[in-house]
Amino acid sequence: MSRFQSHELGTLPRSAGIDPPLAKLIRGSWFANVVVMSEGSTEQIRELLDSLYRADSGRILATLIRLLGDFDLAEEAMHEAFAAALSLWPSSGVPGNPRPWLISTARFKAIDTLRRRARFDASQDELVRYLEAQKSSAESSHQDSLEDDSLEDDRLRLIFTCCHPSVAPEAHVALTVRCAG
Repeated sequence: MSRFQSHELGTLPRSAGIDPPLAKLIRGSWFANVVVMSEGSTEQIRELLDSLYRADSGRILATLIRLLGDFDLAEEAMHEAFAAALSLWPSSGVPGNPRPWLISTARFKAIDTLRRRARFDASQDELVRYLEAQKSSAESSHQDSLEDDSLEDDRLRLIFTCCHPSVAPEAHVALTVRCAG
């Protein structure tokens, strides 16, 4: 088996006997060819992903927009898929069909994002309900304490009334004890 074997994109056999298979995208006329390489590095993976991005990112994005129905989510998911490929492919090898792998990974990343958003929205709604309950209980306890405070304020007012300068000083103590008692 020679160092380079040319295969049409998507027809790269998994049993090529190369450990781990790395590929480099070579631009053909209207389709891309994958060339299996026996030795690889992160730099070769980076070059492959760069070529894939330039050649296929438009098609990948269009497919994701069709599947997801959201342009921003599709674009974010596509970029996350390329980042995942950059971290995974050096250790696990390049898949035989990189474009479908990227689409599938991006779709799963988008699903994860949607789940996170739904969980966040649900927890945010729960937090709003909790805070409203806390606020209403605080207001009711504040109202109760205001009633208690108003009773205390009335008592204090009565004591000051009993000690008013117009009342004879001898009667201050007796009137205060009788009223506040």
